[in-house]
Amino acid sequence: MARKLTKVKTKGSGSILAGVGDVNRDFIISFKFTLEKEYNLTNLQISQIKQFQVFLDKVSQMTWLQVDKKFKRKPDKQDTFKDVQVIHYKVAAGFRIHGIVMNGRFKVLRLDPNHKVHN
Repeated sequence: MARKLTKVKTKGSGSILAGVGDVNRDFIISFKFTLEKEYNLTNLQISQIKQFQVFLDKVSQMTWLQVDKKFKRKPDKQDTFKDVQVIHYKVAAGFRIHGIVMNGRFKVLRLDPNHKVHN
């Protein structure tokens, strides 16, 4: 039986995954909230859409723990949404995706292709 955790420290993050449950279960990404105006799909160039698709293809085959170890970046302690720490994942060089963990899913808040948030 998989070990159940609610807190996990991951390489380079210093932050804690909460709300995931079993970190060895499949990573699930979703779009629950309206993306911020400057950080949505309409602002992406074709090359950035392709980078995002490569990221989605990779994480669709990974667990929470694997995604966190490979893509998670240092958090900005002031970056919260609904009183939850926003997580930053590296999509590609200079391209970040921001979101929160809610109900065992990564809920996307921003697509940041030029790494404007939390440099």
